[in-house]
Amino acid sequence: MGKYWWVTWIKVLALTAVFAVVIVLGYQQVKKSVADYLVDAPADAKLTDKLNLEDMVFDYAGEFVDRMMEESEQIRNAITEPLA
Repeated sequence: MGKYWWVTWIKVLALTAVFAVVIVLGYQQVKKSVADYLVDAPADAKLTDKLNLEDMVFDYAGEFVDRMMEESEQIRNAITEPLA
């Protein structure tokens, strides 16, 4: 190793800390997004058994449809408005 080998280790530790923070924040975000769909299940149950997937899918589909309808209405309004 070179004269300043410790600089490399400081960089490695800094990157490890950054990745740890990203993983923790991502975990918290996922936990918040699925909190509404958790059901009571035994601790050893699979993830799919712990989530109410039917409600989750229908809620996300409903949000998607609402967003697409708003976008299509904006496009339709922009086309039908008279040019000034």
